[in-house]
Amino acid sequence: MTIDLRTASFTGSTTGMMDVQWRRRLEQLVDGPSEPAEIKRRIDRIETLRLQDATAAALEFQLLAAAVHGDPLQFPKEGYDVLQDYGKRSGFTLADGGPDISHPMHKDNTPSLPKGASKPNFRWQPPKTPLLLLRRLQEVLHGREISNDQILAYCEAPLVEWADSHRSEVEEILTFIARANRFGDRAGLLSGLGKALESAGNAELAARALAVAFAGHRGGGGWLSFGDKEHEDLLVRAFKASRPVALAVLAQEMVHRNGDWGVTQHVIGFLGRHDDVTLATAMWDEARESMLVRLPGHETSQGPFLPFEPTKVPTWTHEDAALFLILARISHPERHRKTAALCAVAWLVQREPMKCVPAFREILKSSLCFTHQLWLLQLLGQFEPEPFVISQALAVELNVFVGSGRCGTEQLALMLLKRANIAVTVQVVRSKPLVSVTLSPNKQERCLSLDVHKVVPKVADWWPHFPEIVAARFQTIFESDESHEARMKDRWEASFSVARKSYIPASLHPWEAELFAESLNVVLTGLEAHLWSKGEWDHSVWPKVLSWLLPNAETPARHYWSRRVRPSWPLPSTLVAGVQAVQTVPDGELAGWKRVGYFETYLETDSKIDEIKLSTRARTGVVLGEKLEPLPQAVLPLGFANDKDWLSKARPLFSLDGFSGAIAGHSVFGIPFEFREVLGLVRNLAGTLNLSGRREIGPLDLFDADGKRAVAFRWWGCRPLGDHGFADETPRLLGGALLMRPDLLDQIVAATKLQVFEAVSLNVETMEQLIAKHQTG
Repeated sequence: MTIDLRTASFTGSTTGMMDVQWRRRLEQLVDGPSEPAEIKRRIDRIETLRLQDATAAALEFQLLAAAVHGDPLQFPKEGYDVLQDYGKRSGFTLADGGPDISHPMHKDNTPSLPKGASKPNFRWQPPKTPLLLLRRLQEVLHGREISNDQILAYCEAPLVEWADSHRSEVEEILTFIARANRFGDRAGLLSGLGKALESAGNAELAARALAVAFAGHRGGGGWLSFGDKEHEDLLVRAFKASRPVALAVLAQEMVHRNGDWGVTQHVIGFLGRHDDVTLATAMWDEARESMLVRLPGHETSQGPFLPFEPTKVPTWTHEDAALFLILARISHPERHRKTAALCAVAWLVQREPMKCVPAFREILKSSLCFTHQLWLLQLLGQFEPEPFVISQALAVELNVFVGSGRCGTEQLALMLLKRANIAVTVQVVRSKPLVSVTLSPNKQERCLSLDVHKVVPKVADWWPHFPEIVAARFQTIFESDESHEARMKDRWEASFSVARKSYIPASLHPWEAELFAESLNVVLTGLEAHLWSKGEWDHSVWPKVLSWLLPNAETPARHYWSRRVRPSWPLPSTLVAGVQAVQTVPDGELAGWKRVGYFETYLETDSKIDEIKLSTRARTGVVLGEKLEPLPQAVLPLGFANDKDWLSKARPLFSLDGFSGAIAGHSVFGIPFEFREVLGLVRNLAGTLNLSGRREIGPLDLFDADGKRAVAFRWWGCRPLGDHGFADETPRLLGGALLMRPDLLDQIVAATKLQVFEAVSLNVETMEQLIAKHQTG
């Protein structure tokens, strides 16, 4: 089965086109498109939805626009124009899309030679022998002070002259230049020599020079060996000059440059297009055999290169395949991608539970890491509607988890089975965890620092020896396999930019956190026996422990749906700390609403070195007070909020006429999700105003007694820093705002009879401060 994420097209399934709702959830897993053609395709699907449900279509349109506006490196003006045009035709309001904070994209990653380099020293005399020429090249090729054109002018004539009399030496010189061409910066020199030998009629040497020039070029923006389609003319000319020599040189360069990795896909493609289809097919088959031999059990292995056997292919629909891919994406270590997958699954489980059964069954049979298993069960626990058809269909799989020997998956499976009135057919596992190490107090403390939920000290109130057992179990697992340390280092390295020290670290799920979670859950299964031995066990223990292990997935699911295009407010770097009038939303779906809370970070980069020059962090909040005055410097203009207030209706606990201070409150969520901030009304204000949240998954909104939207949280992210790795995907502008309907704010001001104003707080960090913070953090 194959899948194209850009068009979400499938082959190998048993039904027709994929349901459009599932296609949209699948598209959440990829970056926002920038090409107008792809944007138009997605708009066509939104238009189909608009004819059935205009409200749902408006939401899908806003999510698409936010991704298009914020994800690409450069602002996709043509693509955004397509969105604005559709918005005008359909009546969907869209923000203007400014400001454009993108930076010029790098054409490639190939180091460039300095322009205007000095000409070769006048004391360079024409080389009298190939050996003297080789020594001169040894002096200059590895540096960048002398350009390709200058070296070509120096050695072109003698190499052509020696083509017959010193053929072996000329071949050696060409090979030496090829070996010095590590980053592709001397490929132009080899191309020039190939052209000179070609013009002189030295066919075999020309074929050699042109072939190594092709092999030395970089393609794919600098990431591909053996050039790209734009360099294929070199290989075409080499084959015309001498096919046997060109093939021999290609084989030699593949062995040297790729080692055990074998041939490259685009070289095989070249041979198929320009030379011999039979040879290309043979090379492809050889590559296949090479791959199979490297895999364990290759004699009986199953894979895409083997003969198609319909009886062994899953009888999946398009929806089954799409959901399986989304479920698999939950294991991604980068938390933004993990969160996107979690939210897509939550939406589908809540709305189409019956269709989710085949994909859930297949993913639960796969080899999954512990936290992946935990979140698959948690999604069912939080979002599966009655009558729990997924749980009923997965009775066998859920009973397997009952015997997993890990507290989280065991208790979640038992809860799902009990809720769906399904018999438990497997006994829980109660075995003493294997511990082979004894830790010093300092090392134990370092291991327990991975307890981000602070579960260990809570359990230690019941079981004093619990911390040392968990730490020892973690260390036992960590030392049992050398690959654990390698995977840990790989994820830490991936979280930092390979090129920029000031870039914000990426939010990755550390591998050591995965091992600690499993260790914690294995040891926790012994809690029951420990409390029984002391006569302190009761059945309320497991629900309490489970509440410590699992954060609520509702907030991130709704947070994901609250992304929008940034309103056209001034950048944080233009603001001044102090007080100002309450700001109004200038454009977008909530134009005219009042901004009662706001935070935003702007990363301003140096255009020459692409390091972050300044990080400006702005926080503002609407405050009610006796008089207009700035807040003290150390005080934020935001209060405290609980993100769960978005999910339920609170009781009024005070009279509105006695309210004062900040209207908006700040809170965070982030474990195990990508770390995010969220704003909400300060505690108890929503209850006093008789506001309640939405029941189903959707944006973070509060509604009044008449069912009209009264308060909304919206966030945005614009323009990644770069394109080299996870850390470089950090947006240059990231923020959010709490917005309130104007008449509701007027009601609060009238009841309190206080002055209303917006207080502004700023925090500015330089590149040096950011680097120091990352090194110590």
